[in-house]
Amino acid sequence: MSIKAILWDFGDTLVDENWMQAPLEGFPGWAEAYRRAMGDSKLADGWNLGRIEMVAVSEALGRDIAAPSDLVLAHMLKACRNIIFFDTVMAFARECPLPQAIVTINPDIFSYVVAPHYQLNDTFPVIVTSWEEVSLSKAALCDVALSRLDGNISRSETLLIDNKAKNTDEWIAAGGQSYLFTNEARFEEDKSTLI
Repeated sequence: MSIKAILWDFGDTLVDENWMQAPLEGFPGWAEAYRRAMGDSKLADGWNLGRIEMVAVSEALGRDIAAPSDLVLAHMLKACRNIIFFDTVMAFARECPLPQAIVTINPDIFSYVVAPHYQLNDTFPVIVTSWEEVSLSKAALCDVALSRLDGNISRSETLLIDNKAKNTDEWIAAGGQSYLFTNEARFEEDKSTLI
């Protein structure tokens, strides 16, 4: 069946998702502290589900590395404005004639800083985030995106591009199509077969 819409994951699909690990001057343990925090399901899931706000996350990180929370928050905001996009992938998305959306497991800082700073709505008119939908299910987020794109596009006509097999598998199990993103070079080789 032909593809009528593309749903994109964000981190490590459209961009290098390590932007929050950028060094924080004077606090060499920043990257490890951030990875630890995101490995703490209570904190990470709470943030990604909208139960914890970015200010509370900055306070928790500040306690971990003995840094003022306002400095941590400023660093987080700056990091969100210094994201490295995958050029080949973004060029494909910008040129794609199909309806497209971003479906991402991401917290409030994504919607308040990342999306507007990079004007993501120019390429992706629909952006669905886990924190706003209060769901960590990629298939559920995809369904929300489809309802906002065009109610006439079925799951079976929709391609999810994601770097996590559990997400692509979940979408396939729900009746959708998927492409497992591994790296930019492989995407360059495969892109002509996607639509």
